[in-house]
Amino acid sequence: MIATDRDPLPTTTTIPQGVPEHIGLLEIGTHLLRHWKRAILMPVTSAALAVAASLLITDQYSAVARFVPEQGPDRASGLGPLASIAAQFALAGSGSNSPRFYGEVLRGHTILDEVLLSRFPTPGAPQVGDSSALWELLRIEGDSIQEILASGRKELEKRIGVSVDDATGVTAVSVQTSDASLSAGVANALVSLLNRFNLETRQTTAKLRRAFVEARLDELSGELHDSERALRDFLLANRGFETSPDLRLQHDRLERDFTLKQEVFTTLQRQFEEARIQEVNDTPVITIVDYAVAPFESSYPPRLLVAAIGFALGSLVALLSSIVGDVVASKRRDGDQRYTAFLDAWTSIRSQIRQLIRVRPH
Repeated sequence: MIATDRDPLPTTTTIPQGVPEHIGLLEIGTHLLRHWKRAILMPVTSAALAVAASLLITDQYSAVARFVPEQGPDRASGLGPLASIAAQFALAGSGSNSPRFYGEVLRGHTILDEVLLSRFPTPGAPQVGDSSALWELLRIEGDSIQEILASGRKELEKRIGVSVDDATGVTAVSVQTSDASLSAGVANALVSLLNRFNLETRQTTAKLRRAFVEARLDELSGELHDSERALRDFLLANRGFETSPDLRLQHDRLERDFTLKQEVFTTLQRQFEEARIQEVNDTPVITIVDYAVAPFESSYPPRLLVAAIGFALGSLVALLSSIVGDVVASKRRDGDQRYTAFLDAWTSIRSQIRQLIRVRPH
C-alpha cells in the first residue's frame, strides 16, 4: 500500500519516565513509598497543627435538661392553657410533641430576660457563694439595660437548643457555655421558668374565666328568678290552662324558657367551681425527666474530628506534592524545554524578589 499526502502520519506520545499514564492505587502507593518521610511527616504535622489551633479556642460545655408536658383531660396537645396560643400560630403538634412551640416560648423575651437577670455562681470565684447576673458572666456589653438585654437575647438564642423525641415525647433543652456548672444551671433555670410561665398562664386564664363566669352567673341568677316568677304567676292565674290551646302554648313557652335558663345556670355553676380550683392549682404542668448536670467533657471544639481532618488534608498534600515532585524530576532528567522555561521564570522571579527586599527606603 502506497502512502499519500492525505494519509495521516503516525504519531507517538512519549510519557515521561516515572509518570504512569493512569494513576491507580498501585501508582499512588509507589509515589508515597518513594517519599515515605513526607507521607508520614506531613499528615502528622498537619494534624498536630490543627489540634494546636483548636487549643486556642475556648472550650464549650453543653448541659441538657429533659422534661415531658403534663398529660390531662384539660391539656390539649399536652400544652395545657397554652394550647390555644399554640394553635393560633400552628405550633401545636400531635400529643406532647410540640418542640417548635416550646422552642419559641424558651426564646421569648419574657423567659430570656428573666434568665439573663438571674444570678448564678461565679466560676472561679475566690469565695463560695459569690454570684453574678448571667449577662455579666456572658460578658454582654451595652450602654443601658435595654441594650444589654437585647444583646443578651441574641447571644442566648445561639447557645440554647430545643429538640424532641417523637417516640417518647421527651423534650430536651440544651445550653452551651464556657463553664460546665453554668451550662447546667442555665438549663435548669430555663426549664423552671418555662414551668412557672405555663403555670402562671394557666392560673391567669382560670382567673379570667372565673371572673367572666361569676359575672354571667349574677346576670343569669336574676333572669332565672324572673323566669321562675313569671311561670309561677301564670300557674296561679291559670289553673285550668290545659283546656285552652293558647294558654297551653303560653305555659310551654314559659316552662321552656325557665328550663333552658336553669340548665345554663347549672352548667355555669360547674364551670365556676372548676375555674376556682384551677385558679389556685399550683401543680407543675411539666414533668422533669432529667435535671441538667455539669458535663465532664467539652462539647466544642471536637478535637478528634479536627485532628482527623488535619491528618486527611496533610495526606492529600503529601500525595499531590509527591506526584508533582516525580513529574518535575522526570522532566528535568529528560531535559524538557517546558521545564527549562519554567525553571528560568522561577529563577527570574526569585531574583526580582531578592532585589525588592534589598531595596531600602530613603
